[in-house]
Amino acid sequence: ALQEGGRSVGLLLLEAEKAVLLDGERIALTEREYACLACLVQAKGAPVSRKQLLAAVWGEEETDDRVVTVYLHYLRKKMEQRGKKMIYAIRGCGYALRLEENE
Repeated sequence: ALQEGGRSVGLLLLEAEKAVLLDGERIALTEREYACLACLVQAKGAPVSRKQLLAAVWGEEETDDRVVTVYLHYLRKKMEQRGKKMIYAIRGCGYALRLEENE
């Protein structure tokens, strides 16, 4: 679990299974979705640019950074089902994972 503002938020990456445990609920991810999420988690709330995500997840095989937008949309659909926003688009910077209770 990640510590955010003194409160533990249940987000645990299950690398072997390419899944995430979110507040005790297991959510299966594709390999690319998992890789995108892992990048955001490693940044610890700092913005990660599309180019950084593209390089980390797709390497040399993909050059169109719109694919990043598509995969982050998939991730949001899977992870934000309870109405708790977690993946934020930071204008001009990229994307950030923020886990604090915001509503």
